[in-house]
Amino acid sequence: MVRSFLAIDLKPPMQAKLEEVISSLKYRAPLPVRWVTGKNIHLTLKFLGDSEPERLEKLVENLLPRLKAFESFEIRLAGLGAFPSNKNPRVIWVGVQAPSTLGDLLREIEDIAAELNYEREIRRFSPHLTLGRVSQSATAEQIGKLLEILLKTPVNELGVVRVDSINLIKSELTRIGPIYTNLSVLHFSC
Repeated sequence: MVRSFLAIDLKPPMQAKLEEVISSLKYRAPLPVRWVTGKNIHLTLKFLGDSEPERLEKLVENLLPRLKAFESFEIRLAGLGAFPSNKNPRVIWVGVQAPSTLGDLLREIEDIAAELNYEREIRRFSPHLTLGRVSQSATAEQIGKLLEILLKTPVNELGVVRVDSINLIKSELTRIGPIYTNLSVLHFSC
């Protein structure tokens, strides 16, 4: 079984900018947060969970011709926030502003994945890049301090990312954090 997901990968210069944001937050907020390393930051489109390699091959085979209908588009990275809310931060993120093409792409991915018996995502998609996860053991005082820092840390536009492909990524969970390996790069028409 292979634990995997579909995502938009970021180029090293953008990953470096996100690392700078993380470094700034770490310095200002030495709190119980598991920060993501820059090379692991991506825009997850569909978590697939554990799958047989043959099922993943079929998914790629079915996705490729349908992705040819898409043209490249741009997403903008800006803003800092938290899920489920800024008052109850559990996931710290940078926002993603995207055209409607991203929604069309997600629907296509969901439809194709459903044909192979992957569960449909029922939550509304909120495009973001996860920077860190707040520890379950964080105290109310620590969360209050984190909230204060988040509100005082503006993240203006970090830049634009051109999207012309999606990646099938293998995720191996280890004690030191996840290890991501690209299994396939699926290009659009361009």
